[in-house]
Amino acid sequence: MPHHRRAGVEDRAVNLSTTPGNARSRLELWRAKRRVCFIPGGCSCPMARRLPEIYEWVGEPDGRGDAS
Repeated sequence: MPHHRRAGVEDRAVNLSTTPGNARSRLELWRAKRRVCFIPGGCSCPMARRLPEIYEWVGEPDGRGDAS
């Protein structure tokens, strides 16, 4: 997730080659470690209806602190 500051559960599932449920579990683990934060309702953009579960990376922009 460090390359893109925000991503939806579906995007992470594809990126991790897993199911959305497993991706959500991984994101919640990273959330507990304060590496990502949950953006309730996604954002105000038109894509919010398609990607309601948005997480934002809170690590360093250069990739330090990678959550993987």
